Amino acid sequence: MQFLNSYSGYFLLIGLIILGLRFYCRWSKTIHQPAPGEKELTPPLAELKQRPTAPLVSLLVAAWNEEAGIEGFLKSFQGLDYPHKELILIAGGSDNTFARATRWTSPRITVLEQHQGEGKYRSL
Repeated sequence: MQFLNSYSGYFLLIGLIILGLRFYCRWSKTIHQPAPGEKELTPPLAELKQRPTAPLVSLLVAAWNEEAGIEGFLKSFQGLDYPHKELILIAGGSDNTFARATRWTSPRITVLEQHQGEGKYRSL
């Protein structure tokens, strides 16, 4: 009996974790499905890609002193297979972030320069 009393806190914690996992599993199954008789509000991505009038998705990104990773990010953006996308990149810093980013300027990628002291929120 003393054994159970000394470990009762651990048993309670394990029981709460199991209960939480059970509720999470039930919730995750129902959250992605529409209610009975209700149609899904957003079409699947595959269907959106096939539409000639798929909505334009715009990404607004601030990059300050990101010279090492900016080209990898831009390659990843170009690799996205969604047809109607655009990127507005605000780049700057004491390294060559802006210079490297401007090499990638295209109809889908706009690069703006951020100056010292403007801050992320002002640049966005």
